[in-house]
Amino acid sequence: MFCPFIALAANSLTQMDNLIGRKIAIVVGHEPGGGAEGERSFNMSLSVIMRNRLVSSGADVYIHHHKIRSYGARQDAMRDAVNDNMPDCDVCVELHFNSYDKEAAHGHEFLYNGSKALAEAFRDEFQASFPWSTARADDGIKHTPTGRGSGFLRKAPAWAVLVEPFFDSNKKEHDYFTGRQTCLAETYCEGLDTFFYGSK
Repeated sequence: MFCPFIALAANSLTQMDNLIGRKIAIVVGHEPGGGAEGERSFNMSLSVIMRNRLVSSGADVYIHHHKIRSYGARQDAMRDAVNDNMPDCDVCVELHFNSYDKEAAHGHEFLYNGSKALAEAFRDEFQASFPWSTARADDGIKHTPTGRGSGFLRKAPAWAVLVEPFFDSNKKEHDYFTGRQTCLAETYCEGLDTFFYGSK
């Protein structure tokens, strides 16, 4: 689905039958402990839009907010909270965006450790919705067993993907995605629907 500049009309939304009965955890990044300015508030808004869309499609959704500065302890707390609030969770999604000290940095990537198919589903739907966006290395998906984001991917108690859709430090991408959480939410939900269709 190509995401236009205007708000999505309710009657134009895709039917997502593959989400019925699925258990999905959404983890809001960033803060505490780092991240780009405004990243947490952007992703808090995005998580609520995603939850509403997923629930309307028949999924069960839990939203987790980090409260611990220590990275390792934060991921342990995330794992325990998801297990407590959503036993037998199907998928965990951690919401982020990138930032760098050089404005030229740009593009999208979706990090995974266990399920490449999950990252591919997110990548494919994102590229269909935002065809102008440039993929980072590996055509927009990145196997991440170590390094940045790997703690979440290893500790999540389900198939997991960490999304980095744009660089907020890049003016073009910042200006485009500011206020476009509805478009991103729809794209991510379609990625989940595609993944679950493929996993039947």
